[in-house]
Amino acid sequence: MIVPGRIDRAMAQCALAFGLSPADRAELLRLAVTRSLRKGQLLFGEGEPAAGMFLVVEGLIKVFKMAPDGREKVLHVFPAGETLAEAALFGEGRYPATAQAVAAATVAAFPRQALLQLLRDRPELCFRMLAGMSVKLKYLSQRIEELTFQSASVRLASYLLGEMERRKRPQIRLDLSKRELAAMLGMTPETLSRLLASLREAGAIDVRGRSLVVLSPDRLRHMASGRQATHDAA
Repeated sequence: MIVPGRIDRAMAQCALAFGLSPADRAELLRLAVTRSLRKGQLLFGEGEPAAGMFLVVEGLIKVFKMAPDGREKVLHVFPAGETLAEAALFGEGRYPATAQAVAAATVAAFPRQALLQLLRDRPELCFRMLAGMSVKLKYLSQRIEELTFQSASVRLASYLLGEMERRKRPQIRLDLSKRELAAMLGMTPETLSRLLASLREAGAIDVRGRSLVVLSPDRLRHMASGRQATHDAA
């Protein structure tokens, strides 16, 4: 059973991202239905009718699409406090990708029809959610640009710096498998291993089991700037 305080903390993070008022939070919590997922269990599949929006309360949820060659393309990994599938509430109402628990996870589900009715009754909440969705759209556009134009080493350095900033400490727990992280960064697992080994040899990072410690943020920033000559392939 989920601890009430955890959904409150996750909702508080969500409210901050969307600019929600205390009244908005209370209305959304009233609709929430919690759901537990095992590691590897699907939350929803690509093309399925959208049953609702979700808030990650515990764990990690990855959203991905399958490439024609059978490879998994990870679009984003959602930690606790982030919402997913908002856009699927509108339009044709189908999920555009697949969502799966990276490890055991808990989500709060907001049923589609009840949520749409709430948005009709509270248009100011609808506008705030649309503003939050526009921020996500900008992020995904940046992701496409990164995967298209940046080298693998720049993508990895940018990811590590972003995780360090998000966690507010140099130690980064590697919750994703090497294959999943490589897929999210748009490279092969072999390229990821080679780049991590290179960073470790350069003294920029240290890998300790399932954790990675950033020893030299400046070296990573230099790499992320693209000024360092690289000949890496995806």
